[in-house]
Amino acid sequence: MEKYTENLSFLFTLCYTLKLKCSFAVQHRQREKEYRQKLAKLKEKEKTNIRTEEDLFKRLDELEVEEELEDEIYRLLSFTIKTYFL
Repeated sequence: MEKYTENLSFLFTLCYTLKLKCSFAVQHRQREKEYRQKLAKLKEKEKTNIRTEEDLFKRLDELEVEEELEDEIYRLLSFTIKTYFL
């Protein structure tokens, strides 16, 4: 009976862990999709000409957001690699 309980406990833990990993994978794909959409919008805006000082500061703000998004995707990818492959 004790062995059965241990096996059952192990199976529940395994199922819970797999559920968490699947949930993380879905969330990760969603965040990556959102990141790529934001990055595409920023790159589209990049094509605009800078004519005034206001345009320059606006563009600098956009570049800062782009850098933050790139840092976030790098962090997410690093976490994914550590979680699934190491």
